[in-house]
Amino acid sequence: MENIRKIAKTSLFLLVTFLSLNLFSQDDFYVNKFEGIPYLKVNDSIKQVTKGLPIKKNDVLTLNDDDIVHFINKEGDEHIIDNPGDYSYSKLLEVPAIENPSSFTKTYINWMWGKFRNNKVDKRSRSGYVVRGDDILLMQYPVDSAKVYGDEVSFKWNAIKDKEKNYYLVLKDVETDEIKIIIGTPATSLTLMVDNNLLKLGHDFEWAITETKYPTKDKTIFYSFSLMEESDFKALNSEIKSIISYLKLQGLDRSEIQKTLCEAYKICY
Repeated sequence: MENIRKIAKTSLFLLVTFLSLNLFSQDDFYVNKFEGIPYLKVNDSIKQVTKGLPIKKNDVLTLNDDDIVHFINKEGDEHIIDNPGDYSYSKLLEVPAIENPSSFTKTYINWMWGKFRNNKVDKRSRSGYVVRGDDILLMQYPVDSAKVYGDEVSFKWNAIKDKEKNYYLVLKDVETDEIKIIIGTPATSLTLMVDNNLLKLGHDFEWAITETKYPTKDKTIFYSFSLMEESDFKALNSEIKSIISYLKLQGLDRSEIQKTLCEAYKICY
């Protein structure tokens, strides 16, 4: 009998612990779109709803007549509420997600959630570059793991505040593991032609920005990209058109669509 009591107590403790961890491990929602003038009650203050606004566990979202709010989670789900009333975090959890989203919709929502999340936790420094461990990652474009199409590749990176000496672009061929070139420049961008000599179509490359002309290859963090041939790009045309149509519905203009295609979908042209 005593053993049964111990087992029951242990089971109850584990259940409470699991439920508590599950509750507190819930991630914030973020507002992706809205119409009207909804607002968020945060403790004793009121915030007007804006795109990218986090909705936390103790917040209450309030909708008036004709208000609509689209909010998203890290799983790539989008939820819509359009009925007036007060919505606690627990009520928002009960709102069903939009059913059967396309794969590129999920990709976009996941990317937007990560973008909002990064802005909130301020993973970037005030200068805009990312710190990973002890390494400063300056690289911006091409994004990591990108598919690039065009007759030139424009490399762009963030600046280090008050830096006067050169940055060094290091370009490596993945297949041969050979460093193709190291170029020093005080600027924060550099364009190389796809000449089938240095940059060859159909090849995979890695690149990094360092502060030294003699980087240690094995200790340098690289971004990767592949140069698509025309046939590769044409094979993606149907997918690209579908993504562009979807992004237009999200209200993005031409330049925003081009940027999102590259950053979220890793298709840069």
